[in-house]
Amino acid sequence: MTKMNYAEVMDAVQYYENDSELKDLHAESRNAWEPLFNRSHVVKLPDHYTRGLTVDMPSPRLRDLRASLISTMGSYRSIATVHPQTEGSVSSELERKADKVERALAVIRQHWSDGGKLQDDRLHQQLLGPCFIAILQCGDVRDTGSAPPWTVLRPDPTSCYFPVSGSPDRPKYMARRYMQLVREIEASHSNRPGTEHYGANLRKRSGVWRWEPLGADRSVEDPSSAPVGGSAKYGEQNEFIWFDDGEYIYRIAMNDDKKKGEIVWCGKNLTGGGSSLVVCGDPSPSRETKNMLTPALISNIQLTLQINLIRSMRATAALQSKPDMTVEMTPEAFAVARDGGYLQQSLEVEQGANLIHVEGKAVPWVVRENLDLDKLEERLLTEEAEYIAAWKEPTDPKTVSDARANTYLTAVEAIRLRQTTLLKHGDWLETQLCKMALHSLKNEYKTEISLYATGPALLSSGEMPAGGGVTLGPADLDFDYDVVVTTKAQTESEQRAREEHGVWRRDQGIDTQESIIELSYVDKSAQLERLAKDMGYKVAQPQVNAAVYAAWRDILRIEAGYLLPETAEQLMATMQPGAAAVSAGQSPMMPAAIGSPEGGAM
Repeated sequence: MTKMNYAEVMDAVQYYENDSELKDLHAESRNAWEPLFNRSHVVKLPDHYTRGLTVDMPSPRLRDLRASLISTMGSYRSIATVHPQTEGSVSSELERKADKVERALAVIRQHWSDGGKLQDDRLHQQLLGPCFIAILQCGDVRDTGSAPPWTVLRPDPTSCYFPVSGSPDRPKYMARRYMQLVREIEASHSNRPGTEHYGANLRKRSGVWRWEPLGADRSVEDPSSAPVGGSAKYGEQNEFIWFDDGEYIYRIAMNDDKKKGEIVWCGKNLTGGGSSLVVCGDPSPSRETKNMLTPALISNIQLTLQINLIRSMRATAALQSKPDMTVEMTPEAFAVARDGGYLQQSLEVEQGANLIHVEGKAVPWVVRENLDLDKLEERLLTEEAEYIAAWKEPTDPKTVSDARANTYLTAVEAIRLRQTTLLKHGDWLETQLCKMALHSLKNEYKTEISLYATGPALLSSGEMPAGGGVTLGPADLDFDYDVVVTTKAQTESEQRAREEHGVWRRDQGIDTQESIIELSYVDKSAQLERLAKDMGYKVAQPQVNAAVYAAWRDILRIEAGYLLPETAEQLMATMQPGAAAVSAGQSPMMPAAIGSPEGGAM
């Protein structure tokens, strides 16, 4: 596939931007997000209800549920395992290579997770957004230094455009339109080695992007001075377009007229296909295409919107309620006020009481509370609590303290089933990212890369310590293998409950101590070795204490002439309150008698 020119790229971008199904998806997402997270959002109520002012009463329970789920599932740890594909038993050479690739993937995943932000953003979009989009960016190994060249971009899903028909997991085409700082565009694309514009600076002049020779923006009076830079002010933004056609990636900076632009960079896609991955929250191929990408908390979102509407109606009515003041008028005065238009004006009073002019005797009118709203809100809150309980772990102190380990674990496992879809798609995402990174290393970079762990990295056979290094190159990938990322969906409280349950099973004679260790530790052999050392310390400690006591007893006897009991236990017994006194004025530490065998002859 040949490179596309500017016109062809823009035609492709506009084609996906005008996709009606994708437009509906973005609109539905914004309509759901607006009342939930926009603090200035105002619900739509009838004019006679608001009287000019609407009070918004958003419920915080959905945000709290999101934060709770992200904090829980964000604590899960995942492991990338490499399985050699071979017939029969796996040779030691293949095991060594697979282990080396696993160590490299642990460091690479640690780098692009960006301190857990990748997982947190994915869970957020899966729970409340239409989908999560990850883009693997393969950088230049000459620019990254000791860091891996792979990073994962996490763009806003509503700024991305791709063919949604069939709900592709890895679409071949992906377009983005967003705003970027002008100075960042100039700095990141000027004088880039390996590009056709190497030796030129990218500058925006009078709203138009163009390439200028190096030194063109230096001071005429002092050519050795630093470049002046473009005419952009600090904070000035520009529309930017990113497009991937599966073969090449294009970056376009648009001019101020929004009609034309400049391809500021074009490079080969190194991932072996589309560099974008789409992860859904609640996918189902049985629905229409536009409804395939649905948030996992769609039921909670619908309930929250209904509860917010009812709360806003009640708060608005309470705040805008005004006392009605009736004014009795004679028929003649009423006719004069009516003809003069005073009756209509009195109904438009915004502050104070509503003046109601009546002809003849005034009859007070009482506005009763809407009991149906009370019942409806109560039913919705009950239903919402059931949905929340189905997602969240049991954390009520009374429930946790009264429940046995088996009961607690049964409740937790039921909740894990609700989280299975999110975790399964998260593992698929990480697996595909690992395969794409390894493909680029083997087939595109074709060079060795040194990787160093910035913190403890979890492996299938234990942990890789912080600072641990591994060098991976194409020669290390010359065998058939498969990569699988699995998440250990278990919190610390659940682990403690499983350990408690395991101890009970061991005491009942239906389980072993080794099984309990397997529940708590990834590297069972290392833990068994630590326990063996600890047991050895405990066995040897009394002998060590006795030897130390005997040595000090001899030192005190020879150098100070004091006699101590034979053992430390005897010494401690004589020092206890109520112990048998030796003789008046005597101490457990007595001077040795002169001429005695202990003291020696003078």
